[in-house]
Amino acid sequence: MLSIFGQSLEVGKGYVDGTHRTCSPEETYEKIAPVLQQVGITRLANVTGLDRLGLPTYVAIRPNSKSLSTAQGKGDTPIAAKVSAAMEAIESWHGEAVDGPLKYASYEDLRLTERCVNPNHLPIRADAIFEVDKPILWYQSEDLIMQEPVWAPFELIHNNFVEPEQYQSCFLKGTNGLASGNHIAEAILHGMYEVIERDALTMWELAGEQRQALDMIELSQVPYPDVQSLLERLQANGVIAALWHVTSDIGIPTFTCQLIDDPGSALNRAVPSASGHGCHLDIEIAMKRAINEAIQSRVTLISGSRDDMFPVDYEAHSDIQQQQRTVKRWRENAHKLSFEKIQVIFKDTSVSDNFATDIKRVCELLQARGIDQVVVANLSKAQFDLAVVKVLIPKLEPIRTGLYRANTRAKLKFGLGGDA
Repeated sequence: MLSIFGQSLEVGKGYVDGTHRTCSPEETYEKIAPVLQQVGITRLANVTGLDRLGLPTYVAIRPNSKSLSTAQGKGDTPIAAKVSAAMEAIESWHGEAVDGPLKYASYEDLRLTERCVNPNHLPIRADAIFEVDKPILWYQSEDLIMQEPVWAPFELIHNNFVEPEQYQSCFLKGTNGLASGNHIAEAILHGMYEVIERDALTMWELAGEQRQALDMIELSQVPYPDVQSLLERLQANGVIAALWHVTSDIGIPTFTCQLIDDPGSALNRAVPSASGHGCHLDIEIAMKRAINEAIQSRVTLISGSRDDMFPVDYEAHSDIQQQQRTVKRWRENAHKLSFEKIQVIFKDTSVSDNFATDIKRVCELLQARGIDQVVVANLSKAQFDLAVVKVLIPKLEPIRTGLYRANTRAKLKFGLGGDA
């Protein structure tokens, strides 16, 4: 039986309408409503109407956040979007208020007496050097594959970005792999998907434009009615969509979507292009998640609510001539990948009605590529009936930012030895 932190991961899926959860959005909201004030959420705002696309989108406001003060959520229904935003804000609060077993030791000393993650398989900042003999904080976690405790660098577990002025972190901190759920298995699987998605996207970006053009999907061939409905909605509202198959060699369906206001449409407005990504064992859910996240990102850009968006971001991406060039490239130059080819690629993936079975399958796919650790930190609080975890998968690539440094896989595949 697969278990972690003394808890069985054997739990069924009680809600499978566009996503896989143990219970419905309505049931989840009933559970989290008393928690909102305790984690500092002052408002859940419906921002759907700021755009013309109509996908339910909410923002959760948490003014005293130690990271971003807003969290976004989307869904097929208003309550699903509301819960999505609230859960993202709740998990961020947990990431800022981490408590649990800590050790202060150098990697060189700690590995003599304890199992600990090799820091060289984790995302290290481009402007930093990891010193094996320098003491750092470590957080006690568990290795999902080996089913035993393991220590991981605390910098990669928490997302409290309020730091002393002279403090210099070594690792590429962030919320990648931070996930919440009604059950710990639900949270773990969601966190694993996110880490695998970011790795796939980075590896795809590093492959270059020629390779990327080969992965552009012929949208008319996608057989899923819900996906086609989304695409029709975009087209009817003067928004052009492009979807790429960015699945890595791990083999879990992963897609990225980009949206641009049609520069030739009467509906055109100066909205920056927006992108979204999705990863899931279910191809349809992964595709739909990418498109929905791109729509959510677009609404977020319009609302101007994120702390990490600045005027230059709007100026650089609202150039209509650049949009025209991009659309022309999509329409004329890009190869279109047929859906039949995608189905062949994913012949070994399938979903079950149990979270533990899906987690085992994801672990098997990782191990087949020499990725032998899935590290889970339990950030859940006893006073809340929720599960929050931080998932680290050593050797996988982090998302590419200005401080990105190639990790194990990018070094091996592209011969990168440092910044990329």
